[in-house]
Amino acid sequence: MQIKLIALDMDGTTLNDNHITMTKKNRRAISAAIAKGTTVVPATGRTYCDLPYDIKRIPGIRYVISSNGSSVIDLEKNEQIYSNLIEVQVAVKVLDILADYDAYGELYFGGKAYAQRHSFSRIDSSTRSLPVAFFYAKRKKVSNLSEFVRQQGKPIEKIEIVPSLSHKDELIEHLKELPITITTSGMNSIEITNLGANKGDALVHISQYLGIEASESMAIGDNFNDMEMLSWAGLSIAVANADDAIRNIADFVTLKNSQSGVAHAINRFVLSNHGIGL
Repeated sequence: MQIKLIALDMDGTTLNDNHITMTKKNRRAISAAIAKGTTVVPATGRTYCDLPYDIKRIPGIRYVISSNGSSVIDLEKNEQIYSNLIEVQVAVKVLDILADYDAYGELYFGGKAYAQRHSFSRIDSSTRSLPVAFFYAKRKKVSNLSEFVRQQGKPIEKIEIVPSLSHKDELIEHLKELPITITTSGMNSIEITNLGANKGDALVHISQYLGIEASESMAIGDNFNDMEMLSWAGLSIAVANADDAIRNIADFVTLKNSQSGVAHAINRFVLSNHGIGL
């Protein structure tokens, strides 16, 4: 079966360990797949504004799954073709719970990311990382996230939390009482979307929109927020650095992200004359 759609996770999969760039081999393979007529869809936990420049500058990428599947954007028309958002009341409850913990929190709204002023200082030294610091510097700052959501009065895409390691399990137990989806993409994060919102759900909708069957799709990922996407795709690929749970459900394990694992998979299953044949 010909692969007509490739869904690519970003961090830990397509991007290098710096979370900003990708290898030349990955870029060339993605471009070659697009030139062959394959639809390539970045599928990221990030909001649209954080899509890496290395991805944005590849000609032919039209659709993006962002915020862990909460939003699907048509870049050519500059419009949202699917969304599954957290209602205001639920978002406020999440943020009110967060306020009781030593944790960094941010939210995605309208394709942009917001953080509370000075909240980065609440993260203890064991959970601070270069990616977290880098993204915090790019966030729009507001005085209070909960109040911001109330004032906007509109559903939001996602809430991301980086808690103190000592409080993480307790915080998750409190959050489980709410109608939300809880996952992670690593870096000790807790990622919250609306109940039922995930990359797999978004992949189903964009595939239906494009008239593509599950058997004609391939997904590549590395972490728990890729689970549903890999489970639905006709061909599931894990990079070698993926979590054990992801490697265990994958049809094929490619090279590490830093070793151009995405290019290796695309060359084998999309560009090769030999086709799928596992």
